Amino acid sequence: MTQTKTKAKHVLADTPCIMCDELYPAARRNLGYPTCTECGDRVAAEVRSKWTVAQEYNKGNYQLITNPATLRGINPKRTT
Repeated sequence: MTQTKTKAKHVLADTPCIMCDELYPAARRNLGYPTCTECGDRVAAEVRSKWTVAQEYNKGNYQLITNPATLRGINPKRTT
């Protein structure tokens, strides 16, 4: 007796990615993502590079920092 392995096939959405026009899984579209995973990763990396979470003051709370000048001022040992 031989068992056959079946691979799960992704059901592709009928609407393409808004950035590259490639079809992507319908489950991803149903979650509300308008892009495929590759384009979504690129967009997320670009957005994520514009902010960070750090302690602005010694023993302070962690805060969302979006201003690069503030981020440079957090580490007084680094002057460049």
